[in-house]
Amino acid sequence: MLVWKYLRWALRSALWLWLASVWFWPGLARAAWSPSPVHAVAGAHALAPVPVAGDAVTTLDAACILPGSEMPPGPQAAWRQVALPHVWSETTPGYQGAMWYRFRVTMAHAPDRLWAIYLPRAVMNAQVWVNGVPMAYTGSMSTPVTRNWYVPLLVQVPTGVWRDGDNVIHIKVVSGFMSRDGLAPVKLGPLSLLEAPYKARLFLQVDGAYF
Repeated sequence: MLVWKYLRWALRSALWLWLASVWFWPGLARAAWSPSPVHAVAGAHALAPVPVAGDAVTTLDAACILPGSEMPPGPQAAWRQVALPHVWSETTPGYQGAMWYRFRVTMAHAPDRLWAIYLPRAVMNAQVWVNGVPMAYTGSMSTPVTRNWYVPLLVQVPTGVWRDGDNVIHIKVVSGFMSRDGLAPVKLGPLSLLEAPYKARLFLQVDGAYF
């Protein structure tokens, strides 16, 4: 019995070391020594919309950010453009609370099947809005904030929410524990293409850690 406990501890430790180097902090770890570019304050339309294909996954690695507020701020607010991964100390040192990330995507036609937005890492917790419509979220977005920093999030978006042409995605990220905060690059596409990477990451970071 003692030998089995030791082996289980060793395997779990090895798994977590591997996660730390490969999966555990996708992009956000690099930000510690390679700060993302930060542009001057500008309107939300300063960031061009990203073209989205109907049969592929698109990675969103640039956003406009704005701290505070309960609802998504309007496009004329004092948004600031940043690259993802982004940690708050790069733009608002010492700030804790809520940070809005704004993305613009354009598609020739609104999807006729279920799509999703995949957040490999949002610290501590996050809620997605698409074209002003709030999506479901997990846990608490207010104090005490749910510590979902190690849990990947896969947010399903109903087909009727998308529009032909331009679409606006807001992601509200909340901090609240040991000054941990930030957002890794976001992925967007058909649910059928995002489920596999989401489930693999969920097992490695959450479920597999308790075997």
